[in-house]
Order: sequence, then C-alpha cells, then structure tokens
Amino acid sequence: MSAARSIRVGAAPSPPSTRYQRLFAPHIAGLDPTAHLLVSELLALTDFSAALTEPMTTDEVASLMLLVGLGETRARWAGLLLPAGDRTLRPAGRRGVADRAWKSLSFPAPEALPREAVLRVGASGRTDDAADAPFRNLLTKAGADAVAILRSGDHLTGLLLVGEPHPILAEVRRDDFLEALAVIASAALEKCRRDEELRATNRRLSLRAYQLRSLLDITAGLHRVRDEGAVWDLLLHGAMGHVLASRGSVVAGGRVVASKGPQGMSGSWSPLVAADAAAAGRREAFPVSGLDQTGLVRDLAARQLGWIVPFASGEVRGALLLGEAGLDRRLESSDRAFLASLAGRAAAAVENARLHRATIEKEKELALARRIQSRLLPAEPPRLPGWDIAGVNIPCLAVGGDYYDYVPRGDRLFVTIADVSGKGEGPALLMALVQASLTAIYRHGQTALDRAAVELNQLLHEKTDANRYMTAVLGSLSPGTGRLDYLNAGHVRPVVLRADRSVERLHAGSTVLGLFPRIETEVGRVDLAPGDMLAMYTDGLTEAEDPRERPFDDHRVIEALNAARDRDARAICGDLLSGARAFAGPRALQDDLTLIVLKREAGNSR
Repeated sequence: MSAARSIRVGAAPSPPSTRYQRLFAPHIAGLDPTAHLLVSELLALTDFSAALTEPMTTDEVASLMLLVGLGETRARWAGLLLPAGDRTLRPAGRRGVADRAWKSLSFPAPEALPREAVLRVGASGRTDDAADAPFRNLLTKAGADAVAILRSGDHLTGLLLVGEPHPILAEVRRDDFLEALAVIASAALEKCRRDEELRATNRRLSLRAYQLRSLLDITAGLHRVRDEGAVWDLLLHGAMGHVLASRGSVVAGGRVVASKGPQGMSGSWSPLVAADAAAAGRREAFPVSGLDQTGLVRDLAARQLGWIVPFASGEVRGALLLGEAGLDRRLESSDRAFLASLAGRAAAAVENARLHRATIEKEKELALARRIQSRLLPAEPPRLPGWDIAGVNIPCLAVGGDYYDYVPRGDRLFVTIADVSGKGEGPALLMALVQASLTAIYRHGQTALDRAAVELNQLLHEKTDANRYMTAVLGSLSPGTGRLDYLNAGHVRPVVLRADRSVERLHAGSTVLGLFPRIETEVGRVDLAPGDMLAMYTDGLTEAEDPRERPFDDHRVIEALNAARDRDARAICGDLLSGARAFAGPRALQDDLTLIVLKREAGNSR
C-alpha cells in the first residue's frame, strides 16, 4: 500500500496527525539536527499508527512499514521476513537496493528470542545473551546492519532487516525508533493474521454450508427420481459443478452408465471400467495417480481424468471419475468427503429405485396370487335347510397357507379346514395343491375320510419339502340327520357347543399330513342336534396375543362363542374375529386365520 493511500492526502480530508504536523512544522524549524530527527521519527510513527487504523492486508502493512522504516533510517535498503508456515521466516518485501540472493533467504525460527529488541552488526548489546547468535548470523548472511525483532509475547512474528545507513546518519543509532516501529508493526501484523485466519475460517464455513445445501438439494432430487439414468446424471451434474470439472463419467455394474464432457470422452470405455475394478475396496476419493497400474494411469490421463470416487450401497457399486478440478483448485479433504457422500447417496438412490421396481413387480405378482387364491376359496357358504353356515379366511400376508372349503357330494357335505406350515407364497401354492387334490378325491368317488387323508398325506410327502406339513380337519356332514364324521389330522381341536351350553372337542384322527410317508388314521363321529354349533378354526385365532403376550386361548374362544351363539353364523364369525383383534390391541395378528361355523337351527328335529 502506498504512503499516499495510508495517509490519505489529496482531495480527501487530511488525518488529524497530518494536520497536527502542519501546525507543528513552524515550531521545529529552529531545532538542532538531533531534536529535529527525533521529531521527524515521532511524526512518522504517528502517521504509521494512524494509517493502521484502516483495514489492511498483511502485504499492505508490510509495504507501509518498509516505506516508513527506510524513509526515517535513510538506510540503503530495508527488508521484512515473515513466518511461512513451516517454522521458517521468508522474505515478504524489500525496498531500496536490490539483492538477487534476497528471495532465497530463509531463517529457521529459533526456540528462544533475545532480550534485546534490536541487534546490530558489531554491537555486543547490553547483555550477554546466547539467543542473539542466530540473529547475528542472519545479519551476516543478509548483509544487513540491524535487525528489529517483531514479537507477540514469546512468539516471533517477523524480522525487519535494515541495510547500512546513510553516511550522514552512520553515527546515529536508531534502535529506539526501530524498536517502536517493530512494536507497532507487530501488533498490526498480528491483527492481520487473526483477520486472515477468521476470513479463511469463514470461507471454509461458507464452503461447508454451500456443500451441505448442495448435498441436501441433490439428495432431494435423488429421492424424487425413480429412473437410474436420471440419478447418474444428477450425480455427474452435482460433482462436476462442485469441483468445476469439465468432464466426468460414472461406472456401475461393470459398464459406463453416464458420461459428460467434450471430445476425449469418446472411444473405448475399457480404461474407465478397469479403473472401477482397480478402485474396488476403496472408500475415499483418490487421484488417478494413486492407481498401481502405470498403463491405466496413462490411459486415464489421456482422457484428462484426474480423480476416482468409489461408491457402494447394497448391491450397487461403482466409481465416479472426474477431470481435474477447474481454476487450478486442489481437492481438499472436505471436497473429497463431499464427493464420496454424494456418490454414496446416488448409489443408495439407485438401489432404492431398483427395490421400488422390484416391490411394484412383487405387488403385481402378489395381487395376481391373491385373486387366484380368493377364487380357490368358497364364494359363499352352501344353503342347507335347517343349517346356518359361514366361513372366513384372513391371510397374515398378501397370500396365506390356510384353506377351507365345502364340497357337496350326494346327500353329504364335505367340510375341510386346513393350515399349511409357514406363511406367504410357498404355503399358498401348497394350499392350491391341497384344494385341487381334495376336490378331485371327493368328486371322483372317494368319500371315506380315512382314505382321503392317506392319499392326501402321500401326495404332500412326495411333492413337498421334508419340513413342510399340513394340519387339517376333514368332515363329512349329513345335513338331514346332523351326523358329522370327522378326521382331525393334528389340527386345533374343533369345538362343539351344545344347546345346553356343554362343550365337546373333536380330537380323533391322525398325525399331521405330509411329514411322514405313512399315517395311522381314526375317524370320529359326533351328532349335532338342533341348537348345537360347531366351530372349526386355525391356530391363527388361538395364537393371537395381547401386549403382555398372553394368547387368545380355547377358554377365550369358547367364551366368545357362547356370548354370540344367539346370532347367525356370519355374525358369530365376525364377533370372534373382532374379539381376537381387540384382545391383541396394537399387536397385529401373527398368523393366517381361518374360521368356519356350522350352526344347526333350533327349530329342526333329528
């Protein structure tokens, strides 16, 4: 900064110190040379201090300090050394006679500072201080006459070197002036250092805020798109814009999925795919030069690609390749972290898009399976004189492994309820097989329940996995007499509620079906009189649990049936399901649930 700017002479109003000098000038004209010199130095220091009240950079303070120091000492030259960040002091400015060796001058910061503020060639000083030695060596090396030490507490903030003085002033020692100049300049330089650190911190914070906003904006964009190509384009746009790169590519799944940039990105993509493979296992962005393969580094450099950013999320992995940062920028750790985070979010967005597509396809498949399964279940119960029949099936998932059906055959009604082990699509497919097989067995003349159970067991054992089985109740009802033949194959025992409120459970039968190659069977019989009711259900009802994990057991089922027994069969089913759901509270039902109610109307006689 020039003296004219620091003092603001010219059209602008003069600072108070300058106006005071003009008032003072007539009174110093008659002073002796020594006094005149002291007054001149005092006024120079005043001007220097006044100029420092304005905002200045380190270079401006240094330039003004050299101008003032050289002007008052009348030395042949003056130079300033400032810390360079590596515990050395290096040239920060020079005025007066030039020296080719000046720019290469370096002074390692010593551990201790001298007690004297100014050291001169040939002067021993007022004390015998061992800390003087490095500074005296510097005087010799730089060819200087004096060095003024700028300090802030115990820290060295700079050195003012002064060459030989003008012959007229050679005998005048200017140590007091140099010390005062050093004190004022040291405070100003320290303020500049703190201001520059604050500005650098603000720039870093601003950059972080910008990066965060960009990341949030791009992330929001990634969440909105479901197309993989759009995700990769957003990644390239955000990454290239952040580092000001002119070209970039994305490799995923062993192929280039997106690319932007001028000529030079065309041709074979094999080097980019090879770079992705070479970056496998790395988590942070790294320069192309960090690859081990010399030929690959050369190929990527030919494409003007400088950085590789690996990314991975679930099954989606790959690499973002970018050109060198624009405006000769270096990629700091924050830049690399930003790129890594952005690429990772893009990979997650692609994974989500794939999962979204898979979910849609799965939902379509399940909807189709749901429609097919619903057609396998009875559309409505049979209408038999003197009987009220209802059934309901509620799968735990989209499709389930529970099954019930009514098959009329001659003067009998075959009633079946079954529960295939497990939940979901596998049991649902097995349920379809059971439905088709039982229908075929009954409609082709096999009406004996024990033979039907044996055939069904053999079919399941041969066609299903070793750990897959089914429980079931096969029933054959004679509506006219109320006789029910039944076979309970390891199922929850059906409940008969008599008109007098007594309770019977149906247990005769066999083991579960499909688990063993052969089974022993027993067919049971029960007679349902007018006013009696039969309830058959799967364990999805009795295993419903409340928040304290207590089950909706047989005792609670019988209570609910007795409470609703005066209602029709459909309403009884509804009351029982409502009671189980209310009992479970916020806990969802844990298994498929199927329920059949056969109620013989009280007006009929046997």
